[in-house]
Amino acid sequence: MSEFSKKLKTDLNPAQRLAVETIEGPVLVLAGAGSGKTRVIAYRIANLIFSEVCRPWEIMAVTFTNKAADEMRDRVHGLVGVEGHGVVLATFHRTCAQILRQWGFEIGVPQEFVVYDNTESKILVKRVMKYNKEDIDHYDPKAIYNLISRLKGELIDWRTCQELARDKWEELVGKTYEGYQISLEQSKALDFDDLIMKTVDLMEASPKILERLQNTYRYLLVDEYQDVNKAQYVFSKTL
Repeated sequence: MSEFSKKLKTDLNPAQRLAVETIEGPVLVLAGAGSGKTRVIAYRIANLIFSEVCRPWEIMAVTFTNKAADEMRDRVHGLVGVEGHGVVLATFHRTCAQILRQWGFEIGVPQEFVVYDNTESKILVKRVMKYNKEDIDHYDPKAIYNLISRLKGELIDWRTCQELARDKWEELVGKTYEGYQISLEQSKALDFDDLIMKTVDLMEASPKILERLQNTYRYLLVDEYQDVNKAQYVFSKTL
């Protein structure tokens, strides 16, 4: 019996081992906090590699924070060793940024785009509102940025936002969203939400890129799946 086979029997309970050793079809792990879900993902990656079901670079594992990604990476490397470095293991945002750096030109995303963090994005929204002569004392730019972020999480672009506007507030949001997005494009920049939204756009607009991604990644593992928004779900489902 291999060392890893021994660890499967000693480190995992029967339900965890079932999730790890199931390699055909989708697997959904339902468990409470601190019960070993991340451990199951790490062991599942290791089992796929040791069982020679696929090669390390054919596995993509995504999570929500850099801290969680680092923890998962450490666990995988500890189990698999140097082969674990071939696994694509990162946050949704970093994974999508890498895809866009390589193929985003297909939908007009510049290869050398910069990424605005939340602070920079809020400043830009405020600047757009001032340019549009909106009352920023009455309409909070941070609240409008948060709403734009939620709209992007629902895969709603500024044109659709404007079409759906039903009152003055929603019209203001749509107008600000438009100016904000145009300003990002002029600066060759994307915000965090664009990274996922644009990747979904890319996969939908370019069947050849989608096919290439699907042929590259045979297994997709999502940590904290219950927290995905629509954009992250569509990215995962499409891939």
